[in-house]
Amino acid sequence: MKPSYEPLTKVLTSLRSQFDTAWVVVKFNDGQYKIWADYGDNVWGSPAYEVLDYFTDYRAAQKAVRQDREGNYVQLDSQIA
Repeated sequence: MKPSYEPLTKVLTSLRSQFDTAWVVVKFNDGQYKIWADYGDNVWGSPAYEVLDYFTDYRAAQKAVRQDREGNYVQLDSQIA
């Protein structure tokens, strides 16, 4: 019987996503917002949306969307250290 590495693979995948994932908040021209995972290998830019900001924490990205909808979001120099 071969050992199963599936649980270990899930843990490693989870750890990778915690450390390597940044979150990009985009605002589409029609007013909709999307939060997309960014692993550093994407180039963001399109006439269909503007990049609002980048975050290391998903909840902070959600908060930025709420604040921007209310007109209270202020972009800092960088959310990602």
